[in-house]
Amino acid sequence: MTSCVIGMRYCQEVNVVSECSSNGVVVLSLLARVWSFDRPIPSRLILLGNLLWCALTVLSAGCAGCRIPIGVGYPWILAGIIVLTVASFFPGKRVRFRFASLLSVALFAILILRLLWPYLFQKLFVSNYPDTWSYCAFAEYLARFPRGTEGGLQPLYQYASHASETRFGTSAILAFFGTFFQTDAAHLLGVYALLLFSNVFWGVALVLRLLHLKPWLTLCAGAFSILSGLIPDTLIVGSLDNLLFLSIAPHLLVRVILFARSKSTIRSIGGMAVTSAAAFYAYPEGVALFGVIFLPFLFRTIWRAWRRGRFLIPVCSVILVFLTLTGPYLATFYSFIFTQVRAGTAGQVQIGAGTFPGLVSGRFLPSLFGAGDEFGDHPSFRETIIFSFACLAFFTVGLFVQRPRRRDALLSIVPYAVLILWQGVILRYDYGLFKVLVTGSFLVIFFIFSGIQSLGLGLSRRRSIARALFCAVTFLALGYRERSDQRVELPLRYLPSLKPYAELEKMASVLGGAPVSLFCSDDFNQEWAIYFLKDYPVEITRQRGYMAQAHLLALMQRSKPIAKPAPYLLTDTRQADAIWHNRIFWLIAH
Repeated sequence: MTSCVIGMRYCQEVNVVSECSSNGVVVLSLLARVWSFDRPIPSRLILLGNLLWCALTVLSAGCAGCRIPIGVGYPWILAGIIVLTVASFFPGKRVRFRFASLLSVALFAILILRLLWPYLFQKLFVSNYPDTWSYCAFAEYLARFPRGTEGGLQPLYQYASHASETRFGTSAILAFFGTFFQTDAAHLLGVYALLLFSNVFWGVALVLRLLHLKPWLTLCAGAFSILSGLIPDTLIVGSLDNLLFLSIAPHLLVRVILFARSKSTIRSIGGMAVTSAAAFYAYPEGVALFGVIFLPFLFRTIWRAWRRGRFLIPVCSVILVFLTLTGPYLATFYSFIFTQVRAGTAGQVQIGAGTFPGLVSGRFLPSLFGAGDEFGDHPSFRETIIFSFACLAFFTVGLFVQRPRRRDALLSIVPYAVLILWQGVILRYDYGLFKVLVTGSFLVIFFIFSGIQSLGLGLSRRRSIARALFCAVTFLALGYRERSDQRVELPLRYLPSLKPYAELEKMASVLGGAPVSLFCSDDFNQEWAIYFLKDYPVEITRQRGYMAQAHLLALMQRSKPIAKPAPYLLTDTRQADAIWHNRIFWLIAH
């Protein structure tokens, strides 16, 4: 009897111990899952964030396309974003915040603040190229007037009216932000660059992850896309519409790949349509080039959908929603894209020609990978050759490795190469070649980091990712060091401050409403002086910059005339008898 009782007590103790052990294993497994370094890419949040970004693009540009001033339509744009945000979360799957995801987000925050700190907090211009000024001018125009209004306007708005039949993705978004925050579009350029680069970084990381690269390696690829290569050049030269398209394009490619893999739902159809419409509004040339280069990916998606017997309804639904969203811009899109194509043919005026002379020179190889030689006034260094051949070597290895795995990516090389030959060899058009290269840069980044991964894993006996990650970080540091030597790395600290130009808005108290005559010896100074005096009676003594183009002179002559001769002169040359001045401008009575 005693032995039975002892045996029962022993069994109970064993059960308690085993239960505690099993609970401990569960706790340890949960802790291991929480603190795991796997899955550093928060895919759902990335797709949701970009969907909201695309929706903002579509709603803002669509409002401008319907000839509604953004200042009038912004409450409806804001309401649409809020409704879409709520609809995306309810109902939906629970979003889990893993340690790896939090770590990757923290590292990205450090990186992006390092790149854009002067633009965000020191109020430097993001670019000293005139395109940036032109986008801001058009943003102020769209915030106040229906698209197409011209004649009898202040000089800035009169100039901006000429862009009514072009593209207005960036300017519409800046107009929305400016109206919402009650400030000028120029003050929001740093925030806009932050949003653009954030979408580029996570888009590149996500699309390369879907193409089966290792997670942490794809984050290095995302960092490469905003630190090195040709994508940062779009911000340097002020090509903000191009950069807007690049913030959408990788996510569009992600949705194309997922559309073929997963079951079609209302969310996937809506996401595909909204993302496609945003790309359509953002950059017509980019859409055309993207469609040609990545046509094999689209064919693969259509083929898979056809084989699964779910082709007709999902694809037609995407097309129907897309046409509904882009309806206000369809006519303008086709007229503008045909104008761009005609301008890019031989014998015509080539827009932007001479921006990247290195692309059509003997320094084509380093310029191809964005080593800084694409800018004609930058010398070559030994590191340039090392970086260029490293890119070429990794690209070649990646091309060979992915040959049996990703035939769609391999086939995309063919139209990509044909477009490069057309723009670079036949037309010798450097800016057209840049558009081709930067649109297909996601393909180049994929093959480069595929080669790094293959070589890194091949050098490790245990097939560990550590060596591949070390190679990727080293390569990333080499690329950034090379651009730093060329003085084309972000941030560009030699750019002027926004402050002395914004101070012109406060000059109205000195003038007392009297008109002012503007005479500047520098195009940049005159353009931004006109911008910050946009609502003030200004007489431009001599047209400079974009306003002095032959096809715009007649338009500028229809600007609103001043009521009486200007008693004041604003200039950018030092004046001893100035009644007001700052670091750049002097105001005198005459």
